[in-house]
Amino acid sequence: MHASSLRKAGGFFAQYLKKNDKILDVGSAIVQQASQNAVSYKSLLPVGFAEYTGLDIEPGNNVDLVVKDPYKWTEIEDNTFDIVMSGSVFEHVEFFWLVFEEMTRVLKPGGYMLLIVPKIHMQHKYPVDCWRFYPDCMIALAKYTGIKCIRADAEYIPDYTKLEHRPYDCEGVFQK
Repeated sequence: MHASSLRKAGGFFAQYLKKNDKILDVGSAIVQQASQNAVSYKSLLPVGFAEYTGLDIEPGNNVDLVVKDPYKWTEIEDNTFDIVMSGSVFEHVEFFWLVFEEMTRVLKPGGYMLLIVPKIHMQHKYPVDCWRFYPDCMIALAKYTGIKCIRADAEYIPDYTKLEHRPYDCEGVFQK
């Protein structure tokens, strides 16, 4: 997990997280890469403050629930979680809009969703690397699923000739 993604999630939690919220982290497996810290969004939560569930498509570190089908989560009922989030995952999902639809389905009415995705990043297959995202994508996903897009923002890059070797993220905050 890169530092800017953790900062964004920390800001989201500071604004939207309430005691005893049920949180679903989609794509929660901790994958250690040389350029990243081996941490998850769970590390941002005060112990015992909220109920965290890490979801992924295969078992691993920080995974509580493995779904059989990445696009239809029969293991989870509708309207189950107060917060649904995903960071640095959608670029690896061939049909990301279907995952977003499932995230919306399991989010409680009035609940909040956080999506952090790369705007610019070097190719990093795990096992594929298909997409990069801009704020308009967040607005389109909200329209597609019928939820409200509260914020759609991307890191501003004043001079593309001076890019640092790090990810530049796009962030979406939604409410059902």
